[in-house]
Amino acid sequence: MAQSLSQLFVHITFHVKSTSCQIKDEDSQSLYAYIGSILNDLESKPIIINGMPDHIHIFCSLSKNIAAAKLIEDVKRHSSRWIKQLSDYYKNFSWQSGYGIFSVSPSLYDKTFNYIQNQKNHHKKASFKEELLLFLKQYNIDMTSGICGQIELRFQRANYTSACNPTCRALILRALCVGLS
Repeated sequence: MAQSLSQLFVHITFHVKSTSCQIKDEDSQSLYAYIGSILNDLESKPIIINGMPDHIHIFCSLSKNIAAAKLIEDVKRHSSRWIKQLSDYYKNFSWQSGYGIFSVSPSLYDKTFNYIQNQKNHHKKASFKEELLLFLKQYNIDMTSGICGQIELRFQRANYTSACNPTCRALILRALCVGLS
């Protein structure tokens, strides 16, 4: 075959750094539009971008010409610089160092689109932590590699575990460390 063909749908999510300010509602649509322009520049077609004040979801078609890690690095770097120029409120803004990226089959295109589109309603029922745990379970991410302690540390820094008693936290971590069985 003389040409290279690709159709890779991905769902990307990452969080605002726990020591950073959150994204204001009035600035979110401009931020999403800017991120969409970054994706276009990287030959990755944005499908929908949405989120909450503390995290973002990107559904896009990943270009065959860029590695996922490089795409996310560029999106974070450029969007962080851009938002810092909006106002003094964002002068210390930054994204967390980690991210999640999940492949999306064409049969789940509409479901993924609707899920991201309805973030505000979704988060009336589930926290970011619960959302992440669900993704990890759905994608059979192996949590025995030591990452569970890192996730717990990030959740503690972001104060996600404050509403959860020690027994609850221990059960969540046990589930993470045994692969969410």
